[in-house]
Amino acid sequence: MESFKDKFKNAFIGLSIGLQDKAVQLQLSIMLIALVLAFLFHFHWMEWIIVLFSCLLVVSFEFLNSILERVMDFVHPDYHEKVRDIKDMSAGLVLMVCIFVLLIGIILYGYHFLEWIGRI
Repeated sequence: MESFKDKFKNAFIGLSIGLQDKAVQLQLSIMLIALVLAFLFHFHWMEWIIVLFSCLLVVSFEFLNSILERVMDFVHPDYHEKVRDIKDMSAGLVLMVCIFVLLIGIILYGYHFLEWIGRI
């Protein structure tokens, strides 16, 4: 039976593998920009919670998408329309979450930007 220590070790190994994925790295780069802007705009603590949760949501779904793509490549390495559809649906799920988070960002950052330029 796997020890508690081994479970954490394996989780960190999985995290390390996931962080090597180019799509995950892109999302983390965008997340860093969002966090810097939130700092510069002096976000309220509740806005920070929304931003952090949104970032976690996008990165988590990107991880899930990468996992699903790897599983599908392992199960069926050759091209197959159904595998393509599954991968496309998974990517579509990430896109849907990104659009949702983008709308949240437009509201939060847009308000602070307008405030910063003196329009509010």
